[in-house]
Amino acid sequence: MIRRVTRWGLPLAALVVSSAASARKVESVPYPFADAWNAAVRFVVVDEAYAVTDRDADAGYLVFKFVPPGAKREERGSLELVRQGDQTDVIVSLPGLPSHHEAALLQRLLEKMKRELRAKPAPAKPPPARLKADAGAE
Repeated sequence: MIRRVTRWGLPLAALVVSSAASARKVESVPYPFADAWNAAVRFVVVDEAYAVTDRDADAGYLVFKFVPPGAKREERGSLELVRQGDQTDVIVSLPGLPSHHEAALLQRLLEKMKRELRAKPAPAKPPPARLKADAGAE
């Protein structure tokens, strides 16, 4: 029994650690891609003052470097925005940090979007088409 635990313990622990390190946070926002992209770039560059190392608006990704509060080492992070019809998925990835850092960064970005962008109301549904039988009754 001890041999089984030892044999499977190390690979299982490595799997758990690697999956935690590659965690990311995803949230869907009710804003068109262009509006969400502009708000995300302003958030990273202006609000957070992170150094952008790579970005591609067409592909919807932004890579940046930053020093987390209380840390001495520079970390790397990324934002991805994915078009989902009238909405946009926002994905935050900070691979060198625990997931609560991703959640906090995403929350700050969502608050900025909520302040600066207004959710577009859903398009009004057209009235139901009248049946021909109803049209003749008048």
